[in-house]
Formats: sequence, structure tokens, C-alpha cells
Amino acid sequence: MNQLTNWMKLPPFPFTCGTDLIVSNPNTTTLTHFPFYGIYDPNDPNVNLTITGFVNPLTCTVAGIRLNWLIPAVAPFTASYNTNKRITNTFRLAQSCIRQIITAPSVTTEFNNVSPCVALDTSRIVPTFIIHGTDDWLVPYSKATSTMNTKLASTGGLIGTYSSTTRPAIPASATYATTTSKHIIKLYTNANHDVSNNAQTRPDILTWFNGHK
Repeated sequence: MNQLTNWMKLPPFPFTCGTDLIVSNPNTTTLTHFPFYGIYDPNDPNVNLTITGFVNPLTCTVAGIRLNWLIPAVAPFTASYNTNKRITNTFRLAQSCIRQIITAPSVTTEFNNVSPCVALDTSRIVPTFIIHGTDDWLVPYSKATSTMNTKLASTGGLIGTYSSTTRPAIPASATYATTTSKHIIKLYTNANHDVSNNAQTRPDILTWFNGHK
């Protein structure tokens, strides 16, 4: 969390009112606003955010949003947004969530304290099933499990790490009822950040919940 917020603190370029909000794979040469900037609607009843002065959203017209990673061979899709939408600096939004100004996120603990890796301890062991796409460009697997796999192994026990070729996700001999270990990690080959839409994840998730009913 410290590394992520420190990276988002200084966007490589500003968002200009009246232009598209570009969401693209940062590993390409396309300049992208996300995750440094995001769109939110202050009038949306489903957005339950505590907005403070830390957020300082840009109240300007958004021309649209370009999702450049969907179909690379086709021109980017553009959707219209009304003027009720606001552009939010993600780092300021993060500060709003913890309700304080953070000047040096890389060396402070405020953001790190909200990480599940830090919050997990022996008093709150919740069986955890982590699913992750091997081609996720927004949250690289190496970063997502950095220290998390070790923490799971030492706090509740890690049943194992499986690949997308392993069916089911949880071996019959290592269910919640038959092992003292509580957690599992599974990788999905060639899956991107939308790994939840992968056809393999649904039966795996059902298997996981069925073993914990």
C-alpha cells in the first residue's frame, strides 16, 4: 500500500477538463490517466464515500472514457458522461478515506495499516481464497502477494498455491473441514485484471464456498 500510494502521489501528467479520461495498459506507450485519476458521481446513491477537503475533485465536463485495453485492434470505445461526474485525484481520495494528509506515503504507516496483510492476525483468522490473473497489468501478481503469502502461511496456514490447470481449486483431501490450514491462492493463466470473468473462476469459487458452508 505504501508503494502504491507513493506511486500515485505524483501523476505523470495532469487531467485536462473537457478531454477523455484514458484507461489503458500502463505497460504500453499509451498515456493513461488511470489509476492516477478516476471518475465518480456525487449524485450516485450507490457511491458511499466520505468526501472531504482532501479530495478536491475537478468539477469539469468529461468528454468520455477510453478503454484502450478491451480490443486493441479496434478503435477505443468512448462513452459519454454528463457534467455531474467529477474527476478525482486518486491519491487525494486515498487521503480522504483515512481522513488525514499524508506527505510521505513511502515512509509512513497510515496507508499500510489498512492492508489486509497488516490487519490479519491470530485474533481474526478468516479463510481467504486469493484469485489472480498472471497477466494482470494493474496489480502484478508479484506485488499482490508480496509478503501476503508468507502472512497467510503463518496466520491460519496456506493450503497451497495452484495454477489454473488444477481442478478443482481445493483438493478434496484439503478442504476446510479436513485440514488445519485455512487459505489458498490460485493463478489463472493469461487472465488480466478482469479475472473474475474467467470461466474457470466461477466453479472454483463455488467449490471454495461449498467447502466452507
